This record gives sequence, structure tokens and C-alpha cells, in this order.
Amino acid sequence: MISAFNPSNSSLSFHHGNHLNFAITLLKDGGCTFGAIPTPDSFGYKSPKIHGYIMWFSWSIIGVAQIWTGRYLKHWWRWRQFTHSVLGGFIGVLTVSAAILILTWVDWALLYAVHNIAGLVCAILGLLLVMGGIFALTMKRLVNNDWKTKQMLQMITGHKIFGYFMVIAVQVAVISGIIRYQTIQPAPNSAM
Repeated sequence: MISAFNPSNSSLSFHHGNHLNFAITLLKDGGCTFGAIPTPDSFGYKSPKIHGYIMWFSWSIIGVAQIWTGRYLKHWWRWRQFTHSVLGGFIGVLTVSAAILILTWVDWALLYAVHNIAGLVCAILGLLLVMGGIFALTMKRLVNNDWKTKQMLQMITGHKIFGYFMVIAVQVAVISGIIRYQTIQPAPNSAM
């Protein structure tokens, strides 16, 4: 909900530079609490910016690096597998860290906006992709797959297609996050 006070009349309306996110919490006893979000934290108003940089770096840079390692390092299988696995684990850690950072900043409230929903879906799917990669590697290394080459290739191809899908789909969350960030800026006279 975006609200703004317009001094010329008593209704809420958009007034450039005077808008904010507004949260209402319904209590079990029937009452409610409300207030403006965001509030400054130990980073000031920079938590969303830090969250955005972490998510952009992990999914737009490291995600593409993972595709690159999977595609162009095939002749060096061990190094490719090691690099791809480390980068995948790093994306998982960065995704969880950025999610905790922003959820702490909004006091663990789930706000309903395109970015929040897309981000939650992409975070869950991204963690499934990481677990799927671990599963594919485990199946490839530890399970006796003699005469099951077709099954292994299907599993690896599924992981690859899911990876391509995630790198493209997560851009919806990144772009909607950039748009959302513009709505949570503090007033122009405050320091960022």
C-alpha cells in the first residue's frame, strides 16, 4: 500500500517525494498495529541496496559463470565439476544470506508485492536447483549406473535446462526488486 499526505485536502494521494510503504498487522485479539516501512537499521536504509547487490551478483554474475563452466570446461571435467559445485554452493549461501538480511530489515513480515513473491519463488526454486545439482553429482559418482547412460543424460539435461530457466526467471525478481527499491527511498533530504 502506498500512501501520502496531501496538505491541500484530507484524502491520501500520491505526492512526489512524499510516499512510503505502509504495513498493517492484524492481531489475534481483533486489534491492529500499523506503521511505515522501512525503518533505519544498523545499515541505515542500505539493507535493501545490499540485498539487491548480493542477489544481482549471485544470480546474474555467478549464475552465468556456472553456465560458462558447465559449457566450456568439459575437457577438464574435474576442474569443471569442482568450480561448478563451489559456485552453486556459493549462490545458495548468498541467496539465504540476502534473504535473512532483508527479512530482518522488514521485521520478518511478508509483504505482498511482485518482487517479494517472485523473490520467494526464485529463492525456493534456486535452492531446489542447488539440491538437484548435488543429487545429480551423487548419482553420477556413487551409484552404479552401468548401462543407464540414457537415464544419466536425462537427469543432467534436466538440471541444465532448470539452470538456464532459473538464470532467466530470476531476472524478473531482480528487475522488480530494482523497481521496488525506488519506492522505499527515504525523503530526499535524508542521508542514504
